[in-house]
Amino acid sequence: DKFSNPPRQPLVGHILRNIEKRTKIEELNKLIDILTYKDTEAEELGESEESEFQTLKINGLINPEFLQTFIMIIPLIEYKPIIDYTVLDHSITTENALNISENYRNIINTMKGNAFRWKTQTELVEKEVSKWLIDLNVQLKDLHTRYSSQLNKTSSTIDPTQMDYNVKLEQDKIDQWGVEEKKKIIEGMSTLFKTSERHLEEMVKKNIFFTSGGSLKSRVYEDVLPHFQNHFNYLKDEGRKFLESLEGLNQR
Repeated sequence: DKFSNPPRQPLVGHILRNIEKRTKIEELNKLIDILTYKDTEAEELGESEESEFQTLKINGLINPEFLQTFIMIIPLIEYKPIIDYTVLDHSITTENALNISENYRNIINTMKGNAFRWKTQTELVEKEVSKWLIDLNVQLKDLHTRYSSQLNKTSSTIDPTQMDYNVKLEQDKIDQWGVEEKKKIIEGMSTLFKTSERHLEEMVKKNIFFTSGGSLKSRVYEDVLPHFQNHFNYLKDEGRKFLESLEGLNQR
């Protein structure tokens, strides 16, 4: 399997500082390419942080299917000192089990860290884009004010027909410029939906197991029922989080 690498924060920060003096649209396009690993500096899928995903491989001592049979008895387990027991199979040692569990915990911590870094990175980009939108609105208002002022100054020097023609011409330019700029901003805003897209992909991925009726029918009802309940709770919780994230995007 695979999981996403953390965002390349130094590169994103470099773009946001805009040392190359790019336009806002050029910055947005560059950020989108970097966050989606479509820029020329990103390598093909592999294990480095230049790739969007890295391979996830967890070795195990026991077949995961076999572990499902322990679900009913796990709550009844009592702690017993290990000194009173003898190893049954020398190929399965306590050291091996500890190494595998430590590797698993490290992977979980890495994934949690990556998720936090993605959240932080998304918030940073959203904050910068919000500033750009505010600046754009200020520019639009300033442009409208300057054109209105200029028209008022020249209104006394031209005849009504010529003034009406010039007003319409300049207004068309303003409207067209505003439409084009807003289209570009809307296109750039697509990067804000990246988090929502990843959220949905993760929910769909975890839901695939429960859509396979053929394999589920071969399971024992009592064994499968707790999985259904856990998945229902997962979907409700993740659905609530997804709706909250959509509300945040809608408010922006």
